[in-house]
Amino acid sequence: MTSPCPGTSWDTVAAAQALAQLAGVIGGFVFAGMVVLLGQPRPETDRAAQQAGSDRLRALTPFIATFIAMGLNAYVFGLIAGEAKDACRRAWTATAIASGMLAIGTVATICGLILLVRAYLARHNLSDSDKPQLANLERVLRVTLWLTVMVALGLLVQRVYEYLNVWHAGAPPGLAWLLIPVLLIGFAGVVWTATKSGRLKRFIDGPAGVTIDYFDRDLFRAGLLTVSYSIVGAALVGLFLGVLLDWDHVPGFIPWLVAAWVIGVPSLAIGAWARAIRGITRLTHAPPPPPG
Repeated sequence: MTSPCPGTSWDTVAAAQALAQLAGVIGGFVFAGMVVLLGQPRPETDRAAQQAGSDRLRALTPFIATFIAMGLNAYVFGLIAGEAKDACRRAWTATAIASGMLAIGTVATICGLILLVRAYLARHNLSDSDKPQLANLERVLRVTLWLTVMVALGLLVQRVYEYLNVWHAGAPPGLAWLLIPVLLIGFAGVVWTATKSGRLKRFIDGPAGVTIDYFDRDLFRAGLLTVSYSIVGAALVGLFLGVLLDWDHVPGFIPWLVAAWVIGVPSLAIGAWARAIRGITRLTHAPPPPPG
């Protein structure tokens, strides 16, 4: 199918219905995870039960945030599905914002799955022969998380690139696009410098003597960023599509402002999710056996 919008090779309006269904499927999955967590008995006062209760509360954070994000994401993609095929600027502005919701929600879902496994399959309730299998399962989930983080961020940047390309009818200002490789080179330089100095590792793992509460705050920030971006994004889409009718005379800085927001906030949220999960899984240990 040929895209009606110059600057891209696919039709976002035609794909919006399928993407809305995808968001609905993810939302249904996280709702099922919430039911599993809330359906377990309330923890007692012994230390092992308290640890299980903390694991369940942590797992609820990404699931609740994702449920809200995916519900609003399905709504936004449903609006896009009703757009005219030649309403390129309108449809692609909404698509860029919705892509940010989908990127965050996908990463948060895997984070919730990791925490769900840790809450439901506590090591102190497993036999010694089952513990290696649990370790392998957690390793697979961690690899899945890091690969998903890279893919989600890459696809999000690609969608924003197409959004700006469509906005300028396939011919974005040449000098403006020079900013992208400059930023990429600068980011690579910062990462290389931080790695050489050990600062990157200290940033990821936290300061010396860090406790799990430190990464619980990251989990809270990630959930707050996810919910805030989704609610504000849905409100902006409603404003753009319902109030802003003359898209031919929109100031030129608007698409760049939207692009920076769509890349910036989801990137912060995804980074917070990944950092929190890394810290929690590294510091969470099975409670010691009771003295006997």
